[in-house]
Amino acid sequence: MSPNKFRKAREQYCGGNGTVNKGDHSTISRRYYHVTVEDKPYYPFLEAHDNNVESIKEVTACVLGLSQCAKESLFVSPVLGGNTNTLFCVSSIQSFNGNSIDIPESVLVRIFGAPGLIDRDVETSTYAALAQQGLALAYFGRFANGRIEEWSDWKPITESDMAKPDISCYIAMQLARLHCCFNIPPHLLEYHNPQATPTMWTQLEEWLASVQTATFRNDHDTQRAQDLQLHKLNDEVLWLKESVIPTTAKIGFCHNDLLASNILCSVPLQLIDFEYGGINYLAYDIANHFNEFAGGTAKEDKSTPDYSRMPSPKMQRHFCRAYLNECLSYENETTQLSSRELKTHLDKLVEEVEGFMLANHLVWGLWGIHQASQIDDCTTENDDIDKEDDDSFDYLHYGSCRIKRYWQLKEEWLQKMMSSQNDDNNSSND
Repeated sequence: MSPNKFRKAREQYCGGNGTVNKGDHSTISRRYYHVTVEDKPYYPFLEAHDNNVESIKEVTACVLGLSQCAKESLFVSPVLGGNTNTLFCVSSIQSFNGNSIDIPESVLVRIFGAPGLIDRDVETSTYAALAQQGLALAYFGRFANGRIEEWSDWKPITESDMAKPDISCYIAMQLARLHCCFNIPPHLLEYHNPQATPTMWTQLEEWLASVQTATFRNDHDTQRAQDLQLHKLNDEVLWLKESVIPTTAKIGFCHNDLLASNILCSVPLQLIDFEYGGINYLAYDIANHFNEFAGGTAKEDKSTPDYSRMPSPKMQRHFCRAYLNECLSYENETTQLSSRELKTHLDKLVEEVEGFMLANHLVWGLWGIHQASQIDDCTTENDDIDKEDDDSFDYLHYGSCRIKRYWQLKEEWLQKMMSSQNDDNNSSND
């Protein structure tokens, strides 16, 4: 489905200034006004609220076409783990709808967060395309500030699971499948053009511009942001472009947020939450996954990544080998690389990933700071969470940890490059 179809649906009812075009439309009829976009319902003015269970039941009933009796029987439970969105499982759907194969027993209700950070028309259209191609869980329809997706009883893996060699191998294979198999539909090429600037650069530039003019909820948070010396990061982005990121790095559609909570422990493993997906460097997707070993977004992490949990060089190479083998199975089904050729490809990929791990820290560091500037209380987005709870998510602290890690790794990178140059000079002298 084209993102423009969502926009046109809103414009059909409202004028360009947001006023109602047709004088005979009441507030109630506007609320339930809906259209069909690529065989799925879209309610552009019907909202769900995370502190209102009835509103969650209502969007579910409308999108799925349930009766009033069925709506009353729905059971709503929160789903933990979302930092950008608020998630709910809505179950008991078939209690008053028989055993229709078109109606699932449970669905996931996703209420969008991070207003202005993600183009939800493009993101939902992309998600629908991924679902149609079997790369994402099913898409059932959309409402004003969210959508309905297939529910899976499988739980996400944990950060400790990611370190298990067999699970790591399966993750690599699923990531390779996404990179190699997603066929971007023509109506999405405008937004996911392989010839366009990779998402990494656009995110860095947009979020950096945003945080450098951002305001925060109080003087303490303003000072925390100022301590990061964000004005210096413009030069860092330029340095990454000129000295770190290879111009030959492969580009394609990437997940861009492959942390543990976005991988379901199903058979086979299922990648979920593609909202940051887009055209990017393939090696960046791997780098992002490696950085996520440190965690930081789970409640028990208290917004603080633990870099002692980072995968060892041996584990990283194991992952890259599994990824590369799976990619080659899609791209060169009749061609077998020699051991030497495979090692050359593997060495190149591992080296690329190391550079992208640097850039990835800046991306998510800026994300955290941007998120902190967009909400009234930078420790949480969810009104149901106690603002004074020490376990609530502190976006500013998380962003600070990621940016400080960038500076640390940059120093190690420079030392490694200097050592490599000295070795090359010594070899030439010999």
